Amino acid sequence: MENTDESPQLQLNLEASRLLADLHEDLLTDNYDEHHLELFMVRILFCLYAEDTAIFKPQQFKKLIEKPNESFRVGEDIQLLFRVLDQKEEDRQNNLPPEFQEFPYVNGALFTEHITPPMFTDTTVEKLIRMIFHTY
Repeated sequence: MENTDESPQLQLNLEASRLLADLHEDLLTDNYDEHHLELFMVRILFCLYAEDTAIFKPQQFKKLIEKPNESFRVGEDIQLLFRVLDQKEEDRQNNLPPEFQEFPYVNGALFTEHITPPMFTDTTVEKLIRMIFHTY
């Protein structure tokens, strides 16, 4: 028996999965370290999940990614976010930009390992943004 569920949410999830795979392939082709890439993608998925489940404020992660910025800085901003998520609020620097200060501490080891952020291009930033928007 074939499942023919064509719900809008299923279609969004399928499209987001395709975009995720496409972004993964582009970063791998750009010679981004494979271990770092896998961990980076898991962390991105967690951030999307955190928005859906109210761990983060509504669209908090999406707003951070889509803010006007140069493409090469997107990876650095995401890396800073990963470090912030691994720090208790009272242990963070006082001069963090407000958009980073508002993220909660995420207990656990997901954000503990330091990884080199990917160097994003305009194309890979666009794919990341499209993936994020397709999860809503």
